[in-house]
Amino acid sequence: MFKDYFKYYKSRNPPPNLENVIDVNKSIKVKQVFAKCALTNSKLSHLGLIEINSWRIYEFNEIPGLIFIKNPFTCAGQRHWITKCLKDYPRKPNKLNIDAHSLLEDNETWWDICTKNNERASGLIPKLRWATMGYHHNWDTKNYSEDLRGEIPEDLAGMSKIFAQVLGFRNFNAEAAIINYYCMNSTLAGHVDHSEVDIQAPLISISFGQTAVFLIGGPRPEDPAHAVFLRSGDVVVMTGQSRLNYHGVPKILPADSSTWDLDLDSNFFDDDWSKARSFINQKRININVRQVLKPGQNRLPIFPSRGAQMLMKSRLAGATKGHGLLKKKADALQMRFRMILGKIIETKTLMGEVMKEAAFSLAEAKFATGDFNQVVLQNVTKAQIKIRSKKDNVAGVNLPVFESYQDGTDTYELAGLARGGQQLAKLKKNYQKGVKLLVVLASLQTSFVTLDEVIKITNRRVNAIEHVIIPRIERTLAYIISELDELEREEFYRLKKIQDKKKIIKAKI
Repeated sequence: MFKDYFKYYKSRNPPPNLENVIDVNKSIKVKQVFAKCALTNSKLSHLGLIEINSWRIYEFNEIPGLIFIKNPFTCAGQRHWITKCLKDYPRKPNKLNIDAHSLLEDNETWWDICTKNNERASGLIPKLRWATMGYHHNWDTKNYSEDLRGEIPEDLAGMSKIFAQVLGFRNFNAEAAIINYYCMNSTLAGHVDHSEVDIQAPLISISFGQTAVFLIGGPRPEDPAHAVFLRSGDVVVMTGQSRLNYHGVPKILPADSSTWDLDLDSNFFDDDWSKARSFINQKRININVRQVLKPGQNRLPIFPSRGAQMLMKSRLAGATKGHGLLKKKADALQMRFRMILGKIIETKTLMGEVMKEAAFSLAEAKFATGDFNQVVLQNVTKAQIKIRSKKDNVAGVNLPVFESYQDGTDTYELAGLARGGQQLAKLKKNYQKGVKLLVVLASLQTSFVTLDEVIKITNRRVNAIEHVIIPRIERTLAYIISELDELEREEFYRLKKIQDKKKIIKAKI
């Protein structure tokens, strides 16, 4: 049944009839409920949310456990979260679907590439389909792993906790998040979210951008399904019985209105929002947050065995080796960074002296020959000084290197000037020297900026391995060893009791 409903709403030719899709604004299939707690307005406004007493919260008559919050965001709040989903969340150490295809260099981000107006950007924009944070979901095994665990951004975790508290789930803790990016022809196949250890905790889903038809059925594939409109800012929370229901997104529709732009004058768009706006005007973003562990747990359960112990030891060795290699890379990059910084200071000092000399030569030439601008402009037909680029590999990072060279032989058409030939030659020589220094400085500055970004990323990885991954593996290994020791003691005690019993039986015989 669910598949039949999904195929119906997914159909393009003929398009589906949307009359039966539930619209909470005017449907009799929902009932309004009230918030179960109150929070300070300062905390809400900081997260782009309106006052809780203005929230419209609905439950569905025919879908027990499914809760709908009608757009609790301010217009500025929508812009804030849309921009974060595009600029901040598709960054390392978060995992993206495009990571497997090596479409980005270590020092590149999806946002930086896609905000440029070129062919690469237009090809990369639609390829981003998801980003994961916190516990990274393994799409092959459908499981979580302690080895693939990052951090949830504090503001996103805080906002999710507010939604949960308002609905009465005071112990909710955001531990995993998936950001889904939808094109107008995208779909999300029907599925059940059952990978979490605590399936009693709510699943929070936040929509931005274009409208989605959200389809939710029952716990079995053969159960009938209901379709609901999800517009920008709407929040769906799956709790109780609905938590393990089949659900999906068969269709994306153009939004009725751009609610994210309602209070914004087009003259006051900042640069980031201008770029994010062009994306969201034809795309949909969904933030999906869930709790993985049960209250009181701080790690995923693991079955203690010798095999698990060997696996953890192997992972610990790999993490330690990786930490060492990344530390060496960071040190090599830091060394080159400091060297480039010294060269930049030296080149800028020399540049100042050369340009001072060039300015003096210009004044001297003008005094000797008068105004020669028109003569120079008429005689210059082709640029002789050109620039070529190559790459310098430093610890796996490609730094651009620019070089200037002269194309063709020098010309002497300016020799026709009546006076000042010597001063003009000196002027030309000084400015040529200045151009060469500018090219060198451009090369150094570009390498400086590139290294600065790569060093930050590398240091974050080093710190993550040193302070998060290695301690986590060590704790898991210590847990396995202690459990194995306990099992060994129990086995020894059991065998001893069996041996004592055999002795008693033998003595009786």
